[in-house]
Amino acid sequence: MNVLNTDKVSQSLRRRYLLALSIIALLVTLSQVLIQYTLSDQEGDSRVVNVAGRQRMLSQRITKCALLVESSVSNTERDFYLEELHQSVRLWVQSHAGLQKGDAQLGLPGKNSPQVTAMFARIEPNFQAMLQAVDRITAAETPPPVRKEAIASLLSNQAEFLGGMDAMVFQYDEEAKQKIAMTRRMEAGIMIVTFVLLLLEVLFIFLPAEKQLKKTFEEYQRSEAGLKRLFDMSPTPMIMVQLANLKLVRVNQAAANLLKSSDEEVTQKYLSDFLDPGQVEDAAWQHVLSRQSVAGIELPLGSAMVMAFATRTTRDAKPHLILGLIDITARYMQNKYLAQLASTDSMTGLMNRRAFLENLELALKKAGERKMQFSVAFLDLDGLKHVNDTHGHQEGDWYICTTASLIRTAVGERDIAGRLGGDEFAIIFPQCPRNMVEDIVSRIQKRLEDLALSLDKPYFIGCSYGVVSVEAGEITVADRLLHKVDEAMYQQKYQRRQEQTPKES
Repeated sequence: MNVLNTDKVSQSLRRRYLLALSIIALLVTLSQVLIQYTLSDQEGDSRVVNVAGRQRMLSQRITKCALLVESSVSNTERDFYLEELHQSVRLWVQSHAGLQKGDAQLGLPGKNSPQVTAMFARIEPNFQAMLQAVDRITAAETPPPVRKEAIASLLSNQAEFLGGMDAMVFQYDEEAKQKIAMTRRMEAGIMIVTFVLLLLEVLFIFLPAEKQLKKTFEEYQRSEAGLKRLFDMSPTPMIMVQLANLKLVRVNQAAANLLKSSDEEVTQKYLSDFLDPGQVEDAAWQHVLSRQSVAGIELPLGSAMVMAFATRTTRDAKPHLILGLIDITARYMQNKYLAQLASTDSMTGLMNRRAFLENLELALKKAGERKMQFSVAFLDLDGLKHVNDTHGHQEGDWYICTTASLIRTAVGERDIAGRLGGDEFAIIFPQCPRNMVEDIVSRIQKRLEDLALSLDKPYFIGCSYGVVSVEAGEITVADRLLHKVDEAMYQQKYQRRQEQTPKES
């Protein structure tokens, strides 16, 4: 083969590989766009379902507080439950309006289907009746008979409201599932197109390239100079190693650049020199080294991530392995970054609610199947809304981030911390007893209060917490566990308020 033919082969291979890589890059980009859109849409749907489910809890809390207000034996106790009632009603009303019309603060889009709109219309009379009942209960001048009628009205309308919200949550969930099903169909379509394109690439790019390479190998198998020229003209990194000891025999310039070494330095080393300790024993590399021919396996090599194409050959009557490599480090890091981004709270760097709940479900599964104990702590910042309303959201963000930093400093490497909402944090402590967890979380609480004193902030800084342990073999669900630890937190919050409130003489 003369020089002109060699140049033509090199140009042809370069064009084919560029075309194949361009198609693959286009499919990867399209897939990532679809994944990001799906994640964004699911986050909105998850927030809607969460808030809709919370409406049910709030309506029950309103009824509970109203009954406690009516049965209070002291003004201090009545004032406490009145404050809880007002806070619950404000959030209940805001969420009710946000679910229908949208609320940026709550992350609600307000885009409802006709079915959901009709459901809201059916429960609207119950909603208004409950609001009116609360107004009569909390009014100081309301006589006892009227308050009793208001409580009866509250209880009767709550049942219908709860039934309506249950149906609405199921409807939201069903609509979210329909969106996911549509996304799956789109992904299946992309997969089919991908397979078709890969088949076309195999037929019209890789097979012709393989035939050309085979022909070239046959022409140069007895010529050292010809083999070197074949390596040098390949636009992709290529490496030849002795199969017996994995010593590098020859590399082209692209491979030398990938390995960040010169040709002379590389050929004095072994393949294992570019792997982590024990990496040669890795199953993926063993698969490559033990097969006659391998195509398209993702493997670590030095500081890079590559897709390896391998084939065996004979040189000097000894078995050798020829590796063709494609550097996919950028794509690998991008996928890793996107996965981390999808599971991280952007403000604090802790896990977001979705990722934390997934880890909680996994911990519950291990507790039930592998007999492993763990504990969960729930922290709620005191007065965050007051800080935001009085001193601005920038100060509120500082409050949140400072608490997250204290949590990150206090927990261990195996512990899992997440931010569940605006002022809510939770931590999973694997194989950690409750008393030890309470010590850790109480230190967080103490450090936050000490920080408040040292900085002399013009507002109160502190948090309330609850701790619940799941024993080995215990079977429960995440929602029930969170509700339990939330109740434990509210018990402490109530006790702290009782201690901070001056006792009546």
